[in-house]
Amino acid sequence: MPSASPPPAWVLAERQAVGERIRAARLRANLSQETVALVAETDRPSVVRIERASSRPPSTP
Repeated sequence: MPSASPPPAWVLAERQAVGERIRAARLRANLSQETVALVAETDRPSVVRIERASSRPPSTP
């Protein structure tokens, strides 16, 4: 099975913008990545990946 191609540049730019906004809000609120992960009911590595724009935040139902 072929590997997936990388997302287009505009998708990466949006992921980066979202990650930067999340990180800025977390720092303004003086919260750790662990605390954000607990509140969001996810794990810390997921928060790290979202802030670094290596993955997108999950969508809400």
